[in-house]
Amino acid sequence: MRLLVSVLLLTGLAACSAPRPAERGDTLPRPAPTDVDHGDYETFDPGRYPDAPPTAPAPADSLVHDVPPALMDGKGAAATGSGVVYAGPGYRVQVFQSTDKEAADRKVNEAVAWWRRSASRLDLGGTPEVYTVYRAPYYRVRVGNFQTRDDARAFQAAIGPVFDGAFIVQDRVTVRR
Repeated sequence: MRLLVSVLLLTGLAACSAPRPAERGDTLPRPAPTDVDHGDYETFDPGRYPDAPPTAPAPADSLVHDVPPALMDGKGAAATGSGVVYAGPGYRVQVFQSTDKEAADRKVNEAVAWWRRSASRLDLGGTPEVYTVYRAPYYRVRVGNFQTRDDARAFQAAIGPVFDGAFIVQDRVTVRR
């Protein structure tokens, strides 16, 4: 029995072993490359297509666009004179949420009135930054455009006594000066 197991084990190991490694200088012959005339196999007829192939695109310096030169030079939105200092992820203060559009509209009017009363005292600027955001099923009333959470927190402290339960939310904002 022991002999049988040894024979089977040796047979199995011999079957699984790899061939001896090639010695230096041993190379397999490679077939010579042959040139194939694809015309014997191709049947494409460009005459069946009446449209001419597209021309090369115009050089980049001849493109016409409406991007301000300051932005093209990488100087940012502040250099364009548009008043935009920052556009991107930021913060707002949410003051109301409801499924009723009329209630949200009333709260927008209240927020705009508060903004106009408090604009000079809080240095808010003249244009009310009050937004209604609808994400089913809620209408959300959000106020302000803040680049940092600290700015939003200071604003929340000012608006909190008027709009109970106001809280900070992340949003896409455009900060103007």
